[in-house]
Amino acid sequence: MALLRFTPRQLEAFVTVADVRSFSAAGERLSLTASAVSQLIAELESVVGFRLFDRTTRKVTLSSAGREFQGSAESVLKHLRLAQIAADDVRNRAAGIVRVAAPLVIASVILPAAIKDYLRSRPKVIVRIRDASVEGLVDAPHARAAVARAVEMARSGDAGILVQGDVTTQDFMERVIGHDGLRGVRRLSHVLYIDVPNYPRPIIVSDMMVNIEPTLEEKVEITQNAIDFAHMMGIAEPKVAILAGIDTVTPKMRATVDAAALCKMADRGQILGAVVDGPLGIDNALSIVAARSAHLKSAVAGQADVLIAPDLEAGNMLAKQLEHLSDAISGGVVLGGKVPIVLATRNDSIESRVASLVLSLLVANQQARDSKR
Repeated sequence: MALLRFTPRQLEAFVTVADVRSFSAAGERLSLTASAVSQLIAELESVVGFRLFDRTTRKVTLSSAGREFQGSAESVLKHLRLAQIAADDVRNRAAGIVRVAAPLVIASVILPAAIKDYLRSRPKVIVRIRDASVEGLVDAPHARAAVARAVEMARSGDAGILVQGDVTTQDFMERVIGHDGLRGVRRLSHVLYIDVPNYPRPIIVSDMMVNIEPTLEEKVEITQNAIDFAHMMGIAEPKVAILAGIDTVTPKMRATVDAAALCKMADRGQILGAVVDGPLGIDNALSIVAARSAHLKSAVAGQADVLIAPDLEAGNMLAKQLEHLSDAISGGVVLGGKVPIVLATRNDSIESRVASLVLSLLVANQQARDSKR
């Protein structure tokens, strides 16, 4: 029998609401908004196939089915917490060898304090420092020359990832997309992997940094890049929402016509590996409560894993709103080239920059595995 696709976060929301009999009180306990708790409950009800609570304007009570389900949910959460404790115990007893390569100056000036702090929490780890010469550093007279040399190294296989440094995005991308740049078999597009605290799962947003006003043909490749990235993130069959300002198709809004075309192309196998639906407004793409209120019949509405913006402006504004208004943590990478590419913005946090590098490493490793097949 296939396992039901409910999540620990949904179960935790259910058990908490059952305990306090209030969505707002449950939200305070879970550090979520009441609407986020309501969405988690709606998603859980959709998965289990029955109503968990009887709601009125004054109170929330368990339904008869909810009362039967409560014990099982509490038991699952209890065992998950025990598993988390066991995992923490294993992590805190971490042992092994960590090898750090660094030039002599860094190894003697910066690393000692960092290693001391690290070993305070990982006493069983052995840290070994390897002297790395500075011969691998490449000198360049100016930023454009540095980009050109980096692109050459990526083309020759001497570099597996390209990272934008102290150079404008325009100067950086002009060299990347030039005739001797890093174009691959598919169009370059940017994907942002963003974790929003009040949303039950990470969201992938594309494209917010590369394609300004993509055509339908270009949107096909942008969508396929995002789907491939979702697969790398462990989402076997991502739900892709093609965004627009409204949920109906009208010739007066090109985004809605493109969305409808993309859905039909997915139905006919021109876009692979995902469930695609659109046009969808951002509210109906992310909120199952909103989708139900709009009476949408969609396998994607309210459960989207991937959001495809109609153009760069819309994608950029959406991503920045999520990052700055929701305290979301994100990382991004450009796909479709010979190597993954990391773009930078002035306001990127340290966490965001590190996340982008980690994602680019995952993509590079996957590309290396695919090349050996």
